[in-house]
Amino acid sequence: MSSSKERRGASDGDHEMDDLKNSGKSNGNQTNRNRSVRNFLLHDIVGVKEKPKKRKAIPAGYELAYTKLGQAYLRKIADAEDPEADKEAEDEHTRKGAKVSMCSSQGELGRIFGEGIFQYFDFVKFLFVTNTVIFAFGLVSLVAHFLIDGWNPTVAFYENFFLSTYSPNLFHYWFWSCIVCAVVFTFVFGPWLSHRIRRRFDEVGYDDDEDHYLAISSDDNMDVIKDETGRPMYPRRLSAIRLFFSYLGFLLILAISNAILLMLVIYQAFFNGGRGILSLGFSLGISVVIAVMNVIWKQICVFLTRFEQHYTYSQFLNHHTIKFFVWRILNVCFMFLGRWLVAVGAIEATPAFSFLKDRWADVGNPYADPCRIITILAEQYTILLVIELTVGNLVEILIPMAWLKFQQVCCNKVTGENLDAGRMDFDVAEEYLELLYRQFIVYMGMTVFPTIGFFGMLVNIVEYPLDKWRLLRISKTPPPLRGSMHSFLVFFLFLSALISIVVFPYGFGWNLAGYAFTSTGGLNCTSVYRGAFFSIPPSALVSFNNTLVSFPNATDTPFAPEVAR
Repeated sequence: MSSSKERRGASDGDHEMDDLKNSGKSNGNQTNRNRSVRNFLLHDIVGVKEKPKKRKAIPAGYELAYTKLGQAYLRKIADAEDPEADKEAEDEHTRKGAKVSMCSSQGELGRIFGEGIFQYFDFVKFLFVTNTVIFAFGLVSLVAHFLIDGWNPTVAFYENFFLSTYSPNLFHYWFWSCIVCAVVFTFVFGPWLSHRIRRRFDEVGYDDDEDHYLAISSDDNMDVIKDETGRPMYPRRLSAIRLFFSYLGFLLILAISNAILLMLVIYQAFFNGGRGILSLGFSLGISVVIAVMNVIWKQICVFLTRFEQHYTYSQFLNHHTIKFFVWRILNVCFMFLGRWLVAVGAIEATPAFSFLKDRWADVGNPYADPCRIITILAEQYTILLVIELTVGNLVEILIPMAWLKFQQVCCNKVTGENLDAGRMDFDVAEEYLELLYRQFIVYMGMTVFPTIGFFGMLVNIVEYPLDKWRLLRISKTPPPLRGSMHSFLVFFLFLSALISIVVFPYGFGWNLAGYAFTSTGGLNCTSVYRGAFFSIPPSALVSFNNTLVSFPNATDTPFAPEVAR
């Protein structure tokens, strides 16, 4: 019986998607051939949306609709003469009429739920390939490390894979492999993704409307958020007061999260000087706090964006996306900034944390040891990915299940036939941003842990079946998404790469320069930096440090380097 339902659901989905394909047939190949260099630079690398030359009507029999988070999709128009046919069409996208098998292929998911779902799972595969490329670049210096330096039994097993154990002879292997990798993930991955998406839409034979049906619709009024009477729900002019308090809440919650993270960073340095099992415990605690705060922020972000009362769905989606993604990135960046403030002595110079001076009076600030801070950074990046893989995904599963149970207990309507109404949404835009956030961590970590791409691959391997299970078993059935969110993906892929390179003080570029690994500004690490073919005068770095934070006797900060490896 269940297999019959599965076949019927797939068949119904095929009919609707075939209707959409026929309505969107175009000469996509000709369009791709005529693309200009300007369009390539703006659209394929940076992710600027391409506006169609002329508007097209919504396909016959469909209307523009929006999810709760402002994602556009095409909804079949109700047929007053045949309500039973409409009920069957609705059942095709719910578990009433069909329960899709977990063994369904990616192509079958695309036929049933729309090309947008196919593209999401294809993007997970794409990230797996990109992380394989990053891992391959990391292997260049790692293999040279083992061949030239050999295995170091005096440090923890895993530290042999970190930059802190690389000798000066490996500088060129490490530096140039990182440089080439940075160029690839910044300027090659975006066009590569664009090519994959265009090739797919050439195969299925219709235009990629991306995520903005408004751009191809015939009526701008469709984008307006309306009430039950069809009138605009909110004023056209956005309330500056509401916007102010919304983003003030954004900043306050970010400040609370980072205050917690800063305290954990400080006490990690206080106990055992950031070494041993206790240090790993603090790194684990920091990663768990970040993962939990990310889940909490996911719900708060929706509340704050609704509080702003946007006139259109496009405005709602843009503000929600900005807050959702930027908050996650800033949370991680400020955590690493806190580590740097401890390393340069700015924290111990404040009266509230003067106890750190007494603690480090004899041995000096352990974070001033550049080799040690490299190890701590590498540990933190790795644990962040592992926690996202375990705790982050576990919470993503438990919260929807708990919410459904709560709905069943409190709402009598959410039972049996209406079970899907009580489930939480599988929002593709949010899922994309979570994947890009994890990719940002991989980019950030490559300089201190060259083969971190391996953990990125593990995350993607687990993510694919887990998200498939969430989609089919515990989330509300998504509407039929036809577009790919092409520009959205390329833009945030490029933005993640750019931020990971320039963010101060432990971004990709800063780490390649060896800037922030000692409070005195010198390249004192007994590691790879002694082989540098360039030299940054310590006095210049001390001067730059002092312009950012003020701490006494910067050049006299105690420094206790580890024994040369």
